[in-house]
Amino acid sequence: MVIHFELGNFDSLEYEVRSTYRYLYKRQKLFKLEDLLLHFIRKDLPKSFSEKKLINAFALLKEKIEKITANDFYEKKALSYFNFIAWLESKINKKKYADVVRTIKLGK
Repeated sequence: MVIHFELGNFDSLEYEVRSTYRYLYKRQKLFKLEDLLLHFIRKDLPKSFSEKKLINAFALLKEKIEKITANDFYEKKALSYFNFIAWLESKINKKKYADVVRTIKLGK
């Protein structure tokens, strides 16, 4: 879904969210992080028409993800596959994702 967002494939994104939700529902285990991201893409993202609103929405999502992953090992494990916090940080500060990840790894 992040790839479709980055490429601007917003028509595909809507379908991917529905398809992903169906898959996760059938799995009968929807993690809080997954639910939060799907909700954001379905409900909050379409309301963010301006760049300022989008950055604010990303900042709010980042805070929610940090709160969810702070004390839950399984929720935090998802960030080892793709660091959503770093991706959101790159969007908020208008930096490249790779630069943000590199900064995190260096501990700066």
